[in-house]
Amino acid sequence: MYITSLDHPEYKQDYNRCDSYHHPVVLHKNWHFHLGRFPSIKKLNEFMEFAGLKTGELTEEVRCGKAGMFRMWRVDGQLDDRGFNSVDELPEEAKPFTGLSNGRLVTCYLWNDGEILHIRRPDPNCEDVYQPLTTKEHIAHCRENGYV
Repeated sequence: MYITSLDHPEYKQDYNRCDSYHHPVVLHKNWHFHLGRFPSIKKLNEFMEFAGLKTGELTEEVRCGKAGMFRMWRVDGQLDDRGFNSVDELPEEAKPFTGLSNGRLVTCYLWNDGEILHIRRPDPNCEDVYQPLTTKEHIAHCRENGYV
């Protein structure tokens, strides 16, 4: 896993207010998969601490003209991200968090065994566990916290 950030100085004032889906801080599983997007490094760090993840070395830092400063860091650990049908399937150490499943924000669960971050997202066909936020709540959450 790795993190990228784009520090765009001219965009900071209105960025989160106008565009809650394209936050400047991204947690990647691999080059094509965005595990999460955050409105700030502070919000990313809050999630990293909650998930038991550690930021590794800064691997790239490049000034991108008017776009600002691009940075990339390694993240220690592996990822196991799957669905679940019942909370009975989850281990006791699983912690709830608000995350994406099937494009909607719902209660997801995670735990970290020291080597692997395990994330479980509810199956959208299981009404007992798939209970999405309202559209208004979804937008507010994304603007304030980003999403995983």
